Amino acid sequence: MRTGVTLLFATCLLASCASTVDVHKTELGLYHGDYARALEQVQTESVSIEKRQGPIVRALDVGIVQHYAGDYQGSNVSLSEAETRIEKAFTKSVSRSAASFVINDNTKEYPGEDFEDIYINIFKALNYARLGDISGSMVEIRRSSEKQQVLLDLYSSYNQKHDEKIAFTHSALGEWLGMVFSQHLGNRSDAQYYARRVADAFANEKDLYPFAMPRAAALQTPEEGKTPIYLLAFTNIEPRKREVQESLWMPSGNWMTVAVPELMARESEIQRILVTVDGTPAGQMEMMESISRIAINTYLLKKSGIYSKAMLRATGKLIATDVVDVAGHVAAANSSDDSGGAWLLADLATLAANLVGNLSERADVRMSHFLPGHAYIGLVDLSEGAHEVILTYMGEKEVLKQERFLVTVEPGSLSLVESFCLR
Repeated sequence: MRTGVTLLFATCLLASCASTVDVHKTELGLYHGDYARALEQVQTESVSIEKRQGPIVRALDVGIVQHYAGDYQGSNVSLSEAETRIEKAFTKSVSRSAASFVINDNTKEYPGEDFEDIYINIFKALNYARLGDISGSMVEIRRSSEKQQVLLDLYSSYNQKHDEKIAFTHSALGEWLGMVFSQHLGNRSDAQYYARRVADAFANEKDLYPFAMPRAAALQTPEEGKTPIYLLAFTNIEPRKREVQESLWMPSGNWMTVAVPELMARESEIQRILVTVDGTPAGQMEMMESISRIAINTYLLKKSGIYSKAMLRATGKLIATDVVDVAGHVAAANSSDDSGGAWLLADLATLAANLVGNLSERADVRMSHFLPGHAYIGLVDLSEGAHEVILTYMGEKEVLKQERFLVTVEPGSLSLVESFCLR
């Protein structure tokens, strides 16, 4: 009887699945560059996203896809909602530290990952820039900087107490945008401040920025009579967060399941991005930031805590199952029922305890789905008038995408060319 029950339980366990959300149709739209289709699809999926992963993830997902689709006003509304909800989630916690390190607990309100909170303001800044409101962009960059200072203070204290090295304390991409916007507004001292912040990220956060600092990331003075044209390209999509389960058959004959989240990086097809201006090759763009690396690095530094909590939770469920198992079979052994009914009831009780304990074990896989994986930047100085800028996304041997921009250079204007190839 015990063998049959165990086999039945194992079948049920293998048939179970994690509480994830299916967003592959939106991903397909992004992959093929059909951003209108992706936006329509994510709006359809938003009900399921909120039900499975909460309103913060839903607002983040919709807001980022709205940005890709050119709905900058709508994107700001969605991202502002996500930001407000994240702030409220932190307020409910004893401190930001307590909220930041809540892990693997689906019963708590998802507070958002640190990097998600930072990129909300970066994309809102880009939205304002596309709407022609550079002052609004700077508000978002300053807000992002304030959050990064909070992270720096938080992680310095946490690392000292726990002998850890959690590295992500500021985004070089956000600092670069601050430099660009400040220079455009004529705030030279602010531009110099953000330029130093960019250099500091590359100098002191080698785990996150193992590549050389792009030439375009430094504060530069354009040639006389020319205007700087800033190039920004996003590629790939942020890592997937999935559940990994390990089921162990314990000596007692019962099962223990440990479920933890894992971040799986997506391989990018893009090898380089070539720049052509008015038919003449003008070099190639350089990697500015790997959002994928930042997301995975942050997870890996918390991984030991995630595993420890998962093991404690699974062990507690196993102990409860063992108690039910022993109590039921002791009662059956002492029963005067010779029909075997008492043993059947004991086996069924053990099966039920196994099912409840193991099938309820779920990793916390809540996370945004559509942030880009990598950011590249470039810079060309152009004279007044109309110019054609072409960005060519190259795979290993073939052209994956070519995007043309007609750039009109006017005195005092800010030209920030933003492009996507999410492959």
